[in-house]
Amino acid sequence: MLSLTMLARRPLLRAFSLVYAVLQLLLPGAVSMADARLEAASIAAHPVAHVESHSTPACARVHPEDCALCRVISGGATLAGAR
Repeated sequence: MLSLTMLARRPLLRAFSLVYAVLQLLLPGAVSMADARLEAASIAAHPVAHVESHSTPACARVHPEDCALCRVISGGATLAGAR
């Protein structure tokens, strides 16, 4: 048989288990949303370098103008186009 102290502890244990389960259900989503907001704020503060366009002054340069890789790639493209 269960003692009186066991019966008195059960509602407290059930309440703790319910709170723990709700926190376990909600916290991953809340932390994910907070991480997304921090990521969006950091992107807005520091522009990300991208290759597609340099149309605005806010676009960061990917690399310097005298990039050796770009010279090799563009040189191969002009040679292929001349054939």
